[in-house]
Amino acid sequence: MKALTMRNEIRTIGNPNSSIGLILLLAMPNDRHCLSETLCIIRNNVEVFTATQADIDAPAPGRKRPIQVGQVGLRCVYC
Repeated sequence: MKALTMRNEIRTIGNPNSSIGLILLLAMPNDRHCLSETLCIIRNNVEVFTATQADIDAPAPGRKRPIQVGQVGLRCVYC
């Protein structure tokens, strides 16, 4: 299970000192005041991450270009 923390209104998962790194959730606490319910659901299920070697080694049939360690990306929190 991933630990969820709040830092100045930014939701993060993980330990920034680990090899996995820190994952930033796209959703913000005030989203429900200015976005539709559908957009809130989408943002609650998308994370910003930095690529690790495990991400590079994972199969991705639709990937058009190779990724590099440290590259920033977006992904579903469940995939």
